[in-house]
Amino acid sequence: MIGWGIRQGTRVCLAFVVLGMSVISALAEGYPSRTIRIIIPYAVGGTVDLSARIVGERLGNILGQQIVIESRTGASGMLGASIVAKAPADGYTLLLCSSDVITLASLKPNADVDVTTQLLPIAMVNGNPMLVVANTKAPFGNVKEMVEVAKAGPHPLDYSTLGPGTVSDVLGQWIAIESGIKLHQIPYPGGSQAANAVAAGEIPLGIFSPPVVYPGLVDAGKIKVLALSGRDHPSNLPATWPTLIESGLPIEVLNWQGLFAPVGTPNAVVARLDQALRQALQDENIAKRMNVLGMTSQYLPQPAFIERIRADTAHYARIVQQAGIEIER
Repeated sequence: MIGWGIRQGTRVCLAFVVLGMSVISALAEGYPSRTIRIIIPYAVGGTVDLSARIVGERLGNILGQQIVIESRTGASGMLGASIVAKAPADGYTLLLCSSDVITLASLKPNADVDVTTQLLPIAMVNGNPMLVVANTKAPFGNVKEMVEVAKAGPHPLDYSTLGPGTVSDVLGQWIAIESGIKLHQIPYPGGSQAANAVAAGEIPLGIFSPPVVYPGLVDAGKIKVLALSGRDHPSNLPATWPTLIESGLPIEVLNWQGLFAPVGTPNAVVARLDQALRQALQDENIAKRMNVLGMTSQYLPQPAFIERIRADTAHYARIVQQAGIEIER
């Protein structure tokens, strides 16, 4: 009797598992059936917001549902990430963010959300090198000369960033470690303020995403580009700009943007989103619209995207430790 009861209970449990899987499969099969919300953890008008609107419009057409872009700023991007991490895992609340929210947030102590266990990567949307720039009147025109000036001076060279623990901060310290110099970050609340400080000559150096300074401040002759942080030369940026690797520093940093969902989102829903995103990013018009804004459309499927995140996080963790960078919550 006991043996039968065990067998019967097992059958009932299996029946519920099969039923649950069937319900999930049915939900995924009909996905999407209503409006999808994409959270961006940054202010409206920034590069991530603009790319979200460009991609979201095409994505909505492909999926046959409206895509709503919602800005939820705060806690260095973690507010928006937390909202998505705690949302129902049904594919109707997604996160589009840049690399520092994921790679550097994983190093933050006491964060409200564990991005490594609560957010599921879907695909990378674009990948952009950072630009190492200087005021046009600075006494150096390339990375080698900048290093020489820094070594000769009595004080560290200042460089403007978007704050402690951001990609620009970590990249600056990576450059300092590899070249044997000292750089001191001056944080600003936004990219435009940080870039304008360099353009005005208040700060000699800065590290930014391309759209922050190019073509605007560069074409206006207020800022000069010393190097790109990527390995390759994007077609939408001048080929005359050298990379950090070409400048003698073994550094590659890609400030990517990617789409994420809450962990537990059904595989079929993730696959549908991935398929639609791939189709959207194959649209030449999408690539052109991103290029105009200084961004490079670049699709990476989930497996390759996850590997990119792991590699970036490992690199940043090493620099954070070596440079003694404090990653605040």
